[in-house]
Parts: sequence; C-alpha cells; structure tokens
Amino acid sequence: MYFIIQTVLLGTTSILCQFLFPWWIVAPCAFIVSFFVPVKGVKSFLGGFSSISFIWMLYAAMIDSRCKSIISMKIAPIFGLNSSITLIVLTGFIGGIVAGCAAYTGSVFRMYLDSYKKSSSEFGYLSNN
Repeated sequence: MYFIIQTVLLGTTSILCQFLFPWWIVAPCAFIVSFFVPVKGVKSFLGGFSSISFIWMLYAAMIDSRCKSIISMKIAPIFGLNSSITLIVLTGFIGGIVAGCAAYTGSVFRMYLDSYKKSSSEFGYLSNN
C-alpha cells in the first residue's frame, strides 16, 4: 500500500516541481517523499524508478510526437542509437536511476534516524525527564 502511495505522490510532486525547477528536482522530490512514506529498501528504489521513468518517457514521447521525431532522429545518432524510441527509453532510464537512487537514500536516511532515536532513548539522551 505504501509503495503505491509513494509512487503516486512522487509522480505528482515531481510533475509539479518540474514546471518551475530544472530536471534534477526529481532527486530532492524522491528523497523527501521516500523519507516521509515508510517504504524500505529495494521497494523504495523501485517506486522512485518506476514513477519517474514512466513520467519522463511519457513526456519525451509527447515532445517527440509533437515535433514529428525531427529532433530525436538528429540526437539519437549522437549517442549511437538507431531510433527515437530507444532515445525515449534511455531518457526514462536515466531519470529513473536518478530518482531511484534518491528514493533509496531517503529511505535509508529514515531508517538511520529511527535507529538513532531508538539507541539514544535507551541511554536516556532523548528522555522526557
């Protein structure tokens, strides 16, 4: 359940933030969403990867269809690719890796803080007394 919440929330926040900020805003969005939504480990990476890669591939396909593949057919050979579809998939993969790594980092940071709070409270550092 939290995986779906993380994926939808990350997709929504990244779409809204990308209107105002550069492409790398997906990393802080993925970190923050994964920090507050308790999804752990590989599921956190997969949530970040799947949501951003889907959004970026969809957006790249929309731009490609609007331009009738003129731009992507000129850019694809620069990267050694044969078609514009491969360029679209590569775009989604790169965005997914960035967001997945950031989401995993947010999840690990949350687990670290939880373990720190637990170990600190055992020694009385965070007691309410």
